[in-house]
Amino acid sequence: SSFGPGLLGELARQAQAHREGGADDPHERERNIALVNRACRVALDYFTQLKDHLSVLAPTSPARYAFDGRTTVSALPMKQFRVVHKSLVHHNGVEHFEGVSFAWQAGRGDKLTLVKDFPPDLERLRARLAFAGIRAHEAPVHDRATGRQHGTSLEFAADVNAVVRLIPVHDRGVVRLVCQNLDALERIEGELPAFAIRAKELDELSKWILGRPSEILKIMQ
Repeated sequence: SSFGPGLLGELARQAQAHREGGADDPHERERNIALVNRACRVALDYFTQLKDHLSVLAPTSPARYAFDGRTTVSALPMKQFRVVHKSLVHHNGVEHFEGVSFAWQAGRGDKLTLVKDFPPDLERLRARLAFAGIRAHEAPVHDRATGRQHGTSLEFAADVNAVVRLIPVHDRGVVRLVCQNLDALERIEGELPAFAIRAKELDELSKWILGRPSEILKIMQ
């Protein structure tokens, strides 16, 4: 080993272990697990209150969703707020989380019908609708003169599903934050140390959801 003796060598070995996947020390691992579970509980309690408030306020989504190059929807009401979590309470009373999600739908049930003539365009639209959590009714479009099919129509309600998901990484003491369809049809993800999941950071996340200036993307690693 290139690590020397003494305290510096010991610290160098510990730092290297952290870089290579971290927390070999069982005490460090237990601490990380406790921090992550506490972070998930804080997020769950916060999201539950947020859901109650936004369900009453029914804010307008800041997002602009593009289904293709010509069809976009925006200024949609936000609705159907829900909080989902998965956890187990061990026999010693300790709560162990597997995930916490805050989800909603943006839309007013507007019906759209788009026709795609070329298979690549059709596949792109199908993929975007699937990403938005939208199911479309498809039907062939025929030429009136010849009777031959020249495209496919997709009819759907333009209600987009959005979600913020916290995925605990217990061993490393971090929480993975996955944000889907907040500003557009896109997925943005990053990590936060578990000790940084506090009301202040969750406020910044909520500001992003509501379209207000937010620092959350600077905080995420």
